[in-house]
Amino acid sequence: MLEAQTDSSLYSFFIAGHTYGQPGVNNIGLHPLLWWEPDNIYANIKPNSFAGMVSPINFWTDIEPLFHQLPNQVVFCAGDLEAASWSNDFMYDSYDNIRLMGSGMGEGIGDNFIVINVDFKLFW
Repeated sequence: MLEAQTDSSLYSFFIAGHTYGQPGVNNIGLHPLLWWEPDNIYANIKPNSFAGMVSPINFWTDIEPLFHQLPNQVVFCAGDLEAASWSNDFMYDSYDNIRLMGSGMGEGIGDNFIVINVDFKLFW
C-alpha cells in the first residue's frame, strides 16, 4: 500500500485493477487532489477543502515517479471537488502515461462521478 503524507497523518489510497507494476491499467482512487500545490499548474483548481493538506505533499516526489515510469496508463481519481459552490465541479489533465481526474458530489448542480471503462482483452 502506498501512503501520502498529509498534515499529521498518513493518507492511504487504493489501487484498483492490476497490482502495481503489472501490465494493464492502474486505477488509483483517493479523496484529496494530491497533485494540487499552491504554486503548480493545478493551483487554479479549487477543491472543497484544504483541511489536512500540507505543502509540499509527497505526491510529486515519491508517488508520481513510481507510476510515471510504468509502460501502461495510470489513472488517478480524486473526489474532493463539487461539494460547495466555490469548488470546481470536475478537472482532468493528462501527460505521458498519467491521467489526473477530479470529481465529486455535494452541491447538487454540478454533481458528477467518474466512470472508467477498461477493455481487459487488450491486456490478456
